[in-house]
Amino acid sequence: MVFFSATSPDHVTDLPAFNDFQMAVFSVLEGHSSEEDASRLYLQLDTTLGQVLYYYYEQVHFQPLEEQSEQRSSQIYSLIDLIREESALAFKASLTDNQTATSFHLEGAREYLGDLMKQFAELRREEEKRPKFSDLAWVNELCRVAVACRQGQLSDDHLAERLETAQQLHERAALGIPQMPPLITDRQRWRQILAVMVEALETLGQGIGQVDAYLDDHDGDGLDAGLELCMSGAQRLLEEYETLCILEDEVPTRLCPRCSHSNPLEATRCGSCSATFPRLPEEEAADLQVSWPSYVERLLHSLHSWRQGEMNLEQAVGALVELRGRFQKGLASFQQMKMPAQGVPDEIQRVGDARARLIADSERALAGLNDIQAALEEGQADFVNTATENFLAGVQGLLEAHQLGQQLVG
Repeated sequence: MVFFSATSPDHVTDLPAFNDFQMAVFSVLEGHSSEEDASRLYLQLDTTLGQVLYYYYEQVHFQPLEEQSEQRSSQIYSLIDLIREESALAFKASLTDNQTATSFHLEGAREYLGDLMKQFAELRREEEKRPKFSDLAWVNELCRVAVACRQGQLSDDHLAERLETAQQLHERAALGIPQMPPLITDRQRWRQILAVMVEALETLGQGIGQVDAYLDDHDGDGLDAGLELCMSGAQRLLEEYETLCILEDEVPTRLCPRCSHSNPLEATRCGSCSATFPRLPEEEAADLQVSWPSYVERLLHSLHSWRQGEMNLEQAVGALVELRGRFQKGLASFQQMKMPAQGVPDEIQRVGDARARLIADSERALAGLNDIQAALEEGQADFVNTATENFLAGVQGLLEAHQLGQQLVG
């Protein structure tokens, strides 16, 4: 029997992968676990240590060169190697049922791991003292590296590398956010939030562009202005996202007019006193026929018939494919629209904005149609509803943009 326990507070570390590994080693000694289990957890520990090392390298790579940081890096690399070595020796000793050697090497690994955690704790304290440019991590890193580059502490290559990452993340957000399905029931509020988020991303993109320009002209004032745009855009983006999270978490309820008990919004009777609720204005409005274009109404009718079992999958998909062709032609025509060569700059800008909105809403409607088809083919009725909402939001945007275009032409 083994006379030490992995569950002892003295044996628990801040690295869960190591705790799992030493538990497996003890289990091998006690005959409760196989060599394969311990080997798997050792490989998992080794992978985790490699990830820790890579993460640290990435952080140091974008730090100004200092003698102290070089010494710390050497210590951290050495500690990780020692943890790996002692863990491997403990694993081998457990396979030969050598309890003393196993305990000795595990104790050594824990000691080195404790020293490693102290190094990282010191790094965190130093990081907290540095100025924070943004709560959006990749924007904060871009600003920090840009400032260090301007001060001569980092090279243009460092900034170019961090800038490339920021451009990729910004492009991903700019493509993904406008296509997000509604996360709250208030569609008007959702469109307002989405519009602000898209505007914030545009501001952020302008800032990233000015940081990129700095690599060519080394205009310090231009870089400062670009970083200001990055920070303000990121701040607005985070504020709207926080608002969205709050609205998404809020569960609307209705109070009973008789006993004031809180009930689900869809309830028709009070769960406490059984009183019948009067109909809400939005419920009455939902009974009214929504005025959609005829081609949209036909799709909605097809989806309703599919849900009711009155139309088979092939017929529903056929109606959807026909409608998708219409939107694809519309998108192609919007993309080929020619901008006026002359005119008032503000009017040209407004025409360009209307064209961009038509393209974006067409793409959103098409994405909704593709999602509807995928959900139909997989028989996921709930997802059909969500995809339909996304499609209708795109159609609504198209109608509004079309109306704006008519005003511009008028």
